[in-house]
Amino acid sequence: MNTNKIEENGHRELKVLASNLLGDYSRSMRKLTIIISLFLSGFLIQPHRAFSCDYCGIYTPISAREFNTGSWNFGISETLLGFAKIREDGSSIPKNQNQNLKTNVTELSSSYDFSRRFSLQAIVPFVDQEFTRLKNGSPDDGSEFGLGDVALYGQATAIQAIRGRIGVIWQFVIGVKLPTGDSSALKDEDEPEFAESAIHPHDIALGSGSADVPFATVLALSLNSWRFEGGLQYNLRTEGDESYQYSNDFRWNAGAAYVWDTQFGSIQPKFTMSGLTKSRDEYKGMDVKDSGLSEFLIGPAVEAQIGSRLKAELLVQVPVWFDNNGLQALQDHLVRIGLSYRL
Repeated sequence: MNTNKIEENGHRELKVLASNLLGDYSRSMRKLTIIISLFLSGFLIQPHRAFSCDYCGIYTPISAREFNTGSWNFGISETLLGFAKIREDGSSIPKNQNQNLKTNVTELSSSYDFSRRFSLQAIVPFVDQEFTRLKNGSPDDGSEFGLGDVALYGQATAIQAIRGRIGVIWQFVIGVKLPTGDSSALKDEDEPEFAESAIHPHDIALGSGSADVPFATVLALSLNSWRFEGGLQYNLRTEGDESYQYSNDFRWNAGAAYVWDTQFGSIQPKFTMSGLTKSRDEYKGMDVKDSGLSEFLIGPAVEAQIGSRLKAELLVQVPVWFDNNGLQALQDHLVRIGLSYRL
């Protein structure tokens, strides 16, 4: 086989991949810039409040931190998710006709520390999706954009012991996810025209149409310049619109970080890992065959503490193992960038 030909094909594939990623990044960053401007102008022009130094832990969706009575925290993040690994019962499908799903989630968050033991947080997501699926056996392009499901969390500290650069924080979380997102895509769940597609109506719905209850516990350890954190989360789902019920799911995350102090604050390079397990969803009382999966992701992250109020983070994860039921498009990358500010 011609070696030059192989190299040319490899270079061409790399260029296509880079072009797609840069296109997604550019579109997402334009949207993120607009939302940041609106968000900061609306919330950050407020009187500052005194507070102690934030407890630095590694990134988790719900992270352990030190509460400061009377403090407000505001944040914004952009998460880029790609679903292009087409699998049937865990096996690769060679002819997938370029089916894929690109999901960008912009989250605005706000929390208030009522005491050193309890904090309340609200998260408002905006979901932007572009996809290519099969409709009557032929590729069909589409998109969805709008408000997702808003979530409210209460976070309570069970143990907090911090002595200088050594400390431990153990917290519990309970919340409610409200049915604020558009779930109208679920009405097509049993339409035969989408039977051959790996992108299903339940994949592109902006909301579940159900009120769900997440439970979580998070543990953070600090030992001199090292930070360790882990978390467990269980989401209890209820039946939503169109008689569709997403399955309860179990999630976990863990990681380690090393803190470098600088004249402006600190920088923390991290190694993270996370996992998800869920069984089949139900539709009109019957199992949905093309649902249910398990996955394991790993990747690097970096967090920068700028002064005592501003924090920025970047996370990249890729799957290293997964399994699924039926025909599905599975995640092939996750990129998250976030900013948070404490008053």
